[in-house]
Amino acid sequence: MSEPPADDWDGVYEVKSKPERGYALADGEPACESHARDLPLSSKMSAAEVFQAIGMECLRHIVANEHAVAAENPEGVHQMRVGLRRLRAAMSLFKQMLTDRESAAIKTELKWLTEQLGPARDLDVFVRDSVAPLEGSGFEVKLLRRDLETRRDEGFERACAAVAGKRYRKLVLKTLFWLHDGAWRTIEDDLVAAQRQRPAVDFAREELDRRLHKIMRRSRKVEHLEPYKRHKLRIAIKKLRYAGEFFASLFKASRRRAVMAATLEELQDALGRLNDMAVHRQMTGDVVRPPKRQQKAFAMGLVTDGQRSVVLSDI
Repeated sequence: MSEPPADDWDGVYEVKSKPERGYALADGEPACESHARDLPLSSKMSAAEVFQAIGMECLRHIVANEHAVAAENPEGVHQMRVGLRRLRAAMSLFKQMLTDRESAAIKTELKWLTEQLGPARDLDVFVRDSVAPLEGSGFEVKLLRRDLETRRDEGFERACAAVAGKRYRKLVLKTLFWLHDGAWRTIEDDLVAAQRQRPAVDFAREELDRRLHKIMRRSRKVEHLEPYKRHKLRIAIKKLRYAGEFFASLFKASRRRAVMAATLEELQDALGRLNDMAVHRQMTGDVVRPPKRQQKAFAMGLVTDGQRSVVLSDI
């Protein structure tokens, strides 16, 4: 495969065909978010072939949400971030094959883009789900909401600027070339080569079992975990859920697998709410500052107490 374009390349690309874009414009179609798609895999595939297929679908998921992010669609920002998380999770699953510098560089750039999208999505959810419902509690909450909405809008501007920039375009193109013909596919290390050639089913079964046992071990004393360790547990659960989705077509559907997926999702959501509380408490020092420091401090107290009540009611 040919090398990626030079660094001064300033083109654009689309996951939609020209006719699809034309019909969308003619119909006045809004910039809607795009979700992950089911991934049909074959049991005859190698681990390397499976990773490549997963990576390409994750990259499609990311790029398909460009217009939604540019239109400041909160769900578009969320879905692009989900695509990034899924790709990073896939890289974690197959990390024994991705030991080269090129893979490390791609991982760094994916993390950068994730960070550009974070403030817009996190503040939008915080305002909508935690602050807005309490607006009738007094002018202090209205004051806090206006402050947070300003920060959220700045977050959307940051996300839009990132997706419109050359760094993003180069990241997408380099990731595309890396998935097709990166150093990870040709490195001659015997252990790495063996991992690439493993049957996909064997690899998937071993990786799912290993991660499940690790989560079960960490969860035994979940009620005593510090916020940071709870956060790490939530990430481990999320990666296992993604892995289950990636590898689903390699195994027959079963009630046991469906129950496990639902349980993992429920546990992830519960840990996510606890993590949100911890993050919002940390946010207080930045939000509660002049002007109107006392009023905003009072409002943040109402919000965090409301979050605590919701979490306790679910226990």
